[in-house]
Amino acid sequence: MKKLFLIVFVLFSFQIPVLLAQEETEEIELNYEREEVKNIIVATFGYTYIPQASPEEDETVDAHYVPTIGLDYFRRVHSRWEIGIMSDLELDSYFIPEQGLVRENAFIFTGMILFNVTSRWNVLAGGGMEFEKNEHLVVARIGTEYSQPLPKEWFIPIGFMYDLKEEYNTWAISIGIGKEF
Repeated sequence: MKKLFLIVFVLFSFQIPVLLAQEETEEIELNYEREEVKNIIVATFGYTYIPQASPEEDETVDAHYVPTIGLDYFRRVHSRWEIGIMSDLELDSYFIPEQGLVRENAFIFTGMILFNVTSRWNVLAGGGMEFEKNEHLVVARIGTEYSQPLPKEWFIPIGFMYDLKEEYNTWAISIGIGKEF
């Protein structure tokens, strides 16, 4: 629990300058206050870090980075709140020696609640399942995203997620391309 508290504290402490310097002078902004924009879809690419993993089925734990692709959909229900789904596919296999788990191309599907702290910075939390041919796992996810707006309601999100799983935990960083409509 101390680890989780430390992670959340570090994530929020890096965002304090963003909160204190909220200049809205740029012409291109995300449309979190426009009620007519209700749907958001994002395609992502990233890497997941698994500290308890080994790339092969042996007892040596070196940690392992797994490339990940994702597709997310969110629906704006209020000017600052969104609900949606995040789906990620890990594009590699690895072994968790402590639990004797072999993971091959795991698919993670989570239902999420997102809060727009500012027009560019979001925090999110939710839960779901990790589906894999050997064993399915329950997942709880927390994270944060910073979005760089582009013209015509496009944007580039950079995200950091922490997944708490039944048997092990992972960190993920991603970049994507999104569209509001």
